Amino acid sequence: MLDINLFRAEKGGNPDLVRESQKRRNGKTELVDKVIELDQLWRNTRFQLDQLKRDYGKLNKEVATKKRANENADDLIAQIKELDEQIKQMEEKEKELNEKTMAAVDVIGNIVHDSVPISNNEDDNRIERIVGHHRKEGGLYNHIALLQMIDAVDTERGTAVAGNRGYYLKGNGVMLALAVIHHGLSFLVGKGFTPLYTPFFMKKEVMREVAQLEQFDEELYKVTGEGDDKYLIATSEQTICGFHRGEWLPTTSLPLKYAGYSTCFRKEVGRHGQDTLGIFRIHQFEKIEQFCITAPDKSWEMQEEMIATAEAFYTGLGIPYRIVNIVSGALNNAAAKKYDLEAWFPGSAAYRELVSCSNCTDYQSRNLEVRYGATKKLDQKTKEYVHMLNATLCAVQRFLCCLVENHQTPTGINIPPPLQSYMGGQTFLPFIKEAPKGAKTTAAPKDATPELAAEAVGKLGGDPPRLSQRPPSSPSPCSRPPPSRNSTMAISPPRANPLAVAASLFRPTLNTSTPSLPPTPTLLSPPTSTPPKTRPQQRAGCVWPAAVSGVGSNEARLACPSTNVRPIAFLAPPTCPPAPSFQRPETPSPSIFKYAGFDVCCGQDRASVFHSAMHAIKPDEPPLPPPAPVVYW
Repeated sequence: MLDINLFRAEKGGNPDLVRESQKRRNGKTELVDKVIELDQLWRNTRFQLDQLKRDYGKLNKEVATKKRANENADDLIAQIKELDEQIKQMEEKEKELNEKTMAAVDVIGNIVHDSVPISNNEDDNRIERIVGHHRKEGGLYNHIALLQMIDAVDTERGTAVAGNRGYYLKGNGVMLALAVIHHGLSFLVGKGFTPLYTPFFMKKEVMREVAQLEQFDEELYKVTGEGDDKYLIATSEQTICGFHRGEWLPTTSLPLKYAGYSTCFRKEVGRHGQDTLGIFRIHQFEKIEQFCITAPDKSWEMQEEMIATAEAFYTGLGIPYRIVNIVSGALNNAAAKKYDLEAWFPGSAAYRELVSCSNCTDYQSRNLEVRYGATKKLDQKTKEYVHMLNATLCAVQRFLCCLVENHQTPTGINIPPPLQSYMGGQTFLPFIKEAPKGAKTTAAPKDATPELAAEAVGKLGGDPPRLSQRPPSSPSPCSRPPPSRNSTMAISPPRANPLAVAASLFRPTLNTSTPSLPPTPTLLSPPTSTPPKTRPQQRAGCVWPAAVSGVGSNEARLACPSTNVRPIAFLAPPTCPPAPSFQRPETPSPSIFKYAGFDVCCGQDRASVFHSAMHAIKPDEPPLPPPAPVVYW
C-alpha cells in the first residue's frame, strides 16, 4: 500500500500526486478524497482517545495520593471506572476507523512512473525494442499440433481426470520441461541469484498483504482443512514476498536476488474461453521467478537489469521477442512500471507474453513491514522500506509452446543447444504422430518489395534504409578468392547498421542471374583446442556460406565448403547486458529476403549473439530449400 503520509498535505504529503496517478491508471480520484476524510476522522478519534488516557492517568495519580494520606477516594474511583468504559469504546472506534482507512488506502494503486505510457488501451503499449529473427514462412504448425506430433502432451486424458485445462506431460515433454527448469535455475545462479523452493500455499492473512482483492476471486484456489484457510499460490513471487516479512534488513545485505521455483495454481476465471486448447493457459504449471530486494535508490536500475537477464535467457534459446512498456491503465496496483517480454510464436503468427517485469517500489514491503537500515529507529517518520521487484524468467509449460513453434522443422523439433546436455545429448525430437485432424499451418506471406521493407523500417522510427545501387566500377566485396576447404576464418560481428546492410543487398548486379546454390552446411565436431587469439582480416558485410566448427567469445570459426557461393551479409545486434538497443522491424516477405544462414550462440555472462545470414534474390526465383541445422554452442 501507499504511505498514508502521502495523503496528508499538512505533513508534507502530496494528495495531488496520488490523484494524478489514479487518473493515469484510469482509476477513481474520489478514492483519494475518501482516504483523506477517513484519515481525518481516525486522527480526531485518536486525539480524543489519547486525551482520555491522559485524564485516566491523572485520576490514578490522585487516587494514589489520597490513599497514601488515608483519605476517601471513592468519587475519583467512580470517575476512573467511567473513564475506563469510555476508553474501551473509543479504542474500538479508533480500531474500526483505522481498518477502514487502511482498506481505503489499499485499493489505490502505486504511483505510476513518469516513463510509463499513459493510456487505458493495451494497443498503446510502447514497443521498446524488437530482437531476433522472426520466422514468417508458410507451412508452420502451432504448438497445439506440434506437442501432439512429438507425443509430449496428452490433454484428452488430462481433461478426463482433472477437468477443464487438465493435461499430462509425457515422454520427451517431461524431459524437455525438466531441461528448461534445470537450465533456468543454473542460468540465474550464474547471475548471482539464490534459488528458493517455496511453499505452495499461504495463510490467508499473509496472502492479504501481497495479493489484490480481486485475485482472491479470479485467480486463487482456497484450501480448507486443519483449521485455518489457506490459498494456493499463483506465483512464487507471493511466497518470496513473505520470506523477510517483519524483518529489518542490514543495508550491507542489499540487493537480495532470489530465483524462485514452484508449481503455480490459477483459476483463470477472468480468462474463460481463452486459450482452452493445449497447455498455453492452464490451471497448474511450473515457473521460475526473479525476485529482487533493493534500497529505494537502486530499484529502477535493478528493473533494467532484470529485464536484460530475461532477454539474455531467451536470446540464448533462440527465441525472437519484443519488449513492451505496459500502459498505465493495464498496470496492477502494486506495479509502478512494468515491462513485458512478448515472444514471437511463428506457428500462431502472433506475439504472446512470456515475461512480466515489475518494479513495485515499497508498495508490498510497507504491508509486510520489511525495512532496512543499521538499527531500528523509534520515530515513525524515519522508517525506510525496501523496494521489491519481480520478473518471470520462465513459465515452463507456456515456454514449451513457444519453443516448439520456433524450432520446428518439417520432420521434428530442434532442441536448443543450452538444453541438450539436460536431454541426454539429444539434439532433435522427431515427429512420431501425424498432425491432428483439422490442424492448420501458416500461409506463405505475400511478396514484398524493397519499398515495403523501407516502409516497415519507418514504422519503428528513424530514417528508412536507402536502397542505392553500387557503382559498376566498384569491386565486388566477394572478389577475393575464398580460403581452402580445410582453412578457418575468424568472424566477428560487424558493427554496421544491420538494416543498412540488408538494404544494400537490393542491387541489380546481384539479381541479373541466378547463381548456383552452395552445398548445404553441416554440423561439425566441436574444436579440441583453443581457437587462436589472432583474427585474420575480415571483409565487412560479405562472407561465404559456411559450417560452424566452433564458438569462442563472440566470434565463430568458419570453414568454407565451396567456392561457388552467393554473397550473404551478417546481421548482429550488440551483446547485452545492458538490454539490447538493437531494433529491427518485422522481416519483409521471404520472396525478397531468403534466409540461408545460421545462428551462432555464445553464453556465459553475456547475451547470445545471433548472426542471421541474408541474401537477396529476384522475386521470381524459386525458394531455397531449408538449410540444415548448423548451430554449435
